[in-house]
Amino acid sequence: MTNKEFSPHRGFIFSKHIPEEISHFDRVFDVFKDLLTHTSGDIEEAFEWLDMLDKEYDIFDDEYSLQDFEEDLRKRGYIRKDDSEEGNSGNGQGKNLLTPKLEAALREYALDQIFGKLKKAAPVITALPKQALAMNGMVKTGLTNMETTCPQST
Repeated sequence: MTNKEFSPHRGFIFSKHIPEEISHFDRVFDVFKDLLTHTSGDIEEAFEWLDMLDKEYDIFDDEYSLQDFEEDLRKRGYIRKDDSEEGNSGNGQGKNLLTPKLEAALREYALDQIFGKLKKAAPVITALPKQALAMNGMVKTGLTNMETTCPQST
């Protein structure tokens, strides 16, 4: 794959594609945020989906595993364990909970998905009241800008 850019003096310039260096966490975190959005914030279900995707697309490797990713989420303050005793009759490890930091990241991610491709438009200059009346065929004799006018009769 090659990158291309246009130079007005030399035409198109092609160069070899240099992939952007991205950490293991950042690469998987984008997928995880998307899964959390689709699972309505259910972390355990998102981890199950991530595990299934890993089996099909080899997202994780020996260097970085799902457990490493889960630990990184905890270290960075995105999830925390619910170790409360109430309602916990099994010998499970507890439930992962969203933190406000992850909720904010999910909101930002969702807004970026919706509005990220929009570009800021140029300011729109609207017609002044006098010009607007002239464009609509209104009579403008002896009235101030704040007064109403009547259409011309034909």
